[in-house]
Amino acid sequence: RGSRIDIAGVVTSALALSAGVFGVAQVGNYGWASPRVWSVLGIAAVALVIFVVVERRAPAPLLDRSLLRLPNFLAANLIGLLNVAVMCSMLFFLSLYLQLGAGIPAIRVGIVLLPFTVLIAAIAPLAGWLTSRIGARLLSGTGLALVVTGLVLLGGVSAGWGPAQLLPGLLATGIGIGLATTPITMAAMEHVSTERSGIASATLNASGMVGMSLGIVMMGAIVAARLPADLARDTADPEGFAAGVGSGLTVNAALALIAAVLAVAMIRGRRASSFGGRRPGRRRSGTMLAADS
Repeated sequence: RGSRIDIAGVVTSALALSAGVFGVAQVGNYGWASPRVWSVLGIAAVALVIFVVVERRAPAPLLDRSLLRLPNFLAANLIGLLNVAVMCSMLFFLSLYLQLGAGIPAIRVGIVLLPFTVLIAAIAPLAGWLTSRIGARLLSGTGLALVVTGLVLLGGVSAGWGPAQLLPGLLATGIGIGLATTPITMAAMEHVSTERSGIASATLNASGMVGMSLGIVMMGAIVAARLPADLARDTADPEGFAAGVGSGLTVNAALALIAAVLAVAMIRGRRASSFGGRRPGRRRSGTMLAADS
């Protein structure tokens, strides 16, 4: 009550993000040399600069910049962005490949992808328990390394692949994301005080949403480069579709590798007070956010 809304921050951040995502999404239609694409990306860049200036002067900024100076917070947001980008784009385009490339009905596609999601749901609570004992750095780095392995396996997809060929990659990726996601969240919230946990968790969630949007449009641009015609009319070319999806998954493997390196290099080790009982409010906040992830 009595707080002020950072309207300028809301408008400039929304313009920067939407223009950035839209610009990348149009690469498949116009190519990287198109003035249209670079005009929209230019708008995104200008809006981002204005957002930074606005946040420096706003009495109640949308983004609490002091959070970025806390240990692990900035690193965890970057790693979380990459993690969500990889996960969502992989799921989106594998489901399309199975339906349009392999001719599998949508309901069966959901069943094929079920082991991936079940593993994440089953392993995430265990990862939270392990994080309190061995720390977020080792666990998130190990999980992301497994994601890299799974994406490399999936990147070899070809027109003849079906559920059996995809299963090893799906299992490795599901285990990896299940191991990595909760430690990333807990690392981000580890040093955040209780009174700032709301804006901190909102920032982390926003990073994930940006990652989801950028991951899907970037992989879409990669697939479109290998299959430039309209996807709905090009299902007669399953080889081109599979090649595009494979290229996108290989790029995702590179992004997951970057995230793994960042996790090992930037996430600080567990301290005596970390995830412990000294500040019950903070521990509760981190645990709840881990479960949400």
